[in-house]
Amino acid sequence: MNIDFYNIYNKSIDLISKKAKTIIIAIVALIFSFETSNVILEIVFADRASINQSASVKMDINKINKNPFFQEYESQEISNLILDAIKAPETSLSLKLFGVTSSEDQNFAIIGLNDSDQEKYLPGDTILDNVFLESIHKDYVTLNRAGVSESLSFNKVSLITGLDKIISQEPENIAKKNKISAEWLANQNLLDAISFVPIFSDGTLSGLEVNPGDNEEFFSNLELLPGDILVSINGLLVSDLTENYSSNLETLFKDPKDLNLEILRNNDPISIGITIN
Repeated sequence: MNIDFYNIYNKSIDLISKKAKTIIIAIVALIFSFETSNVILEIVFADRASINQSASVKMDINKINKNPFFQEYESQEISNLILDAIKAPETSLSLKLFGVTSSEDQNFAIIGLNDSDQEKYLPGDTILDNVFLESIHKDYVTLNRAGVSESLSFNKVSLITGLDKIISQEPENIAKKNKISAEWLANQNLLDAISFVPIFSDGTLSGLEVNPGDNEEFFSNLELLPGDILVSINGLLVSDLTENYSSNLETLFKDPKDLNLEILRNNDPISIGITIN
């Protein structure tokens, strides 16, 4: 009987052990299934969130594109106004600004290293290596130097000092008086014979840089040199001329009177007298 009891006990222990193992395996499997399902759910919902976010971004972009004020804000006109209002720092390059003109017909600047080295440049033209003309303003230009904007302004101090000398005292140099036939002068086209480039100081016309045009003979007969700055004709300051200074100049030169030109040459005031006969 003791043997039977022992056998029954062993069988009970084995049965309990097998059931315990089964329960443990079931619990482990259940835990594993929960973990696996959580990972799967995270992946699924993460993809959906990404899709929803992408759709939201696309929707916002579409809204922006449909917004008429967005295009207006980015308009070139407003960008130009902002650029005009902000003047870049003055350049350290050894360049001189000799003249600018900005109109519907002409938009260029005359720039050089010195008086004998002057070239006409349009916006976008290369001046030096890694330096090009970015924009033109009334009394300065903006250069782009290796991607950085810099300003090149007129030498206002020299120009104003020269003007003061002319107005306040006798010219230091007086060129010889020339004689020109009134008939010959009447047949000349002033604007073709001489190139006039307006020079501005603080936004105001202060002089006209002169260079030979088609008729170099006429230019030389007036005893003018390339780069001279015309500041006065028969006592009338260029700064007092109207915006349509071209017609004013033609009228003054066609008038059969002797001409007295006050110019700046290398910042020195010079008087040129021309007798019309």
